[in-house]
Amino acid sequence: MYSSMIRAIVACAVGWLHTADSVASESATGDISLSQAIELTLKRNPDLLASRYELIAAQARGTQAALRINPELNVELENFAGTGATSGVRSLEATLSLSQVVELGDKRSLRIASAEAETDLASITQRARQLDVLAEVTRRFIDVVAAQERVRSAQQASQLSRDTWEAIRRRAEAARSPVAEQSRAQRALTRAVLAERQAASELRAARYLLAAMWSDAEPAYTQAVASLFTLEGPQSFQVFFDRIERTPDFLRFASEARLRDAQVRLARAQARPNLAVSLGVRRLEATDEAALVAGFSTPLALHDRNQGAHS
Repeated sequence: MYSSMIRAIVACAVGWLHTADSVASESATGDISLSQAIELTLKRNPDLLASRYELIAAQARGTQAALRINPELNVELENFAGTGATSGVRSLEATLSLSQVVELGDKRSLRIASAEAETDLASITQRARQLDVLAEVTRRFIDVVAAQERVRSAQQASQLSRDTWEAIRRRAEAARSPVAEQSRAQRALTRAVLAERQAASELRAARYLLAAMWSDAEPAYTQAVASLFTLEGPQSFQVFFDRIERTPDFLRFASEARLRDAQVRLARAQARPNLAVSLGVRRLEATDEAALVAGFSTPLALHDRNQGAHS
């Protein structure tokens, strides 16, 4: 029943993901419910905070991938400060040009597609991590509630043993019960007190583990409030099957395949050299004239054809 309860609560975690931005109190004080524990965990859990930054970084890489290559401004000075006819600046030729790399092979769109696939994978990974954290906080919350019940039971057993020992002690002093019976009652009381202390120690450890889910060094809440014996009615198999299809772990396989395919297509496109074109104006000092200059360049793919990246 314990594991079934965890699965039933975690199955509702998908709904909690849509309310992750709800405002939670800064610290858990007083009685705490499972919904409050979940809100605090979603807001302050360090693993979830790290995954949010990873998603932001992936989105930033997507923004960077969509940017075009910057143009270059070139300035060239020729035939000056030489000897004879080229002494001084009499034969100076000054060229001012602007060049731009033209990406061939549809590299930019492939780069954008690869970045989008990476962002989708980061988003799904974050959702999977949220579900894992929700499952863990639910398990720890139930551990606290169960430990509280064990402490109450141990306290009741300890009080019952104490009352029994007190009654037998009075009877033994009145010579109506043997001394051996009083010794047995004393041993039973000692065992009950030790069991109560053990239960209290387990509860204290469970409280710390639960508070650690939202980065509290000391548990500030009084107790965890829940009804462990209130279960939802059974649902059809189709409901669980539909949930499985929306599970991040299931979607992550498709996203990883999409990312790998986009990366391979981009690597193959990188094998095609880019083209750099330039256009400028040249000033001829000797004749006091100006002329346009134009050119283009492209790498010769003789050795490096990016074959190691897509082979």
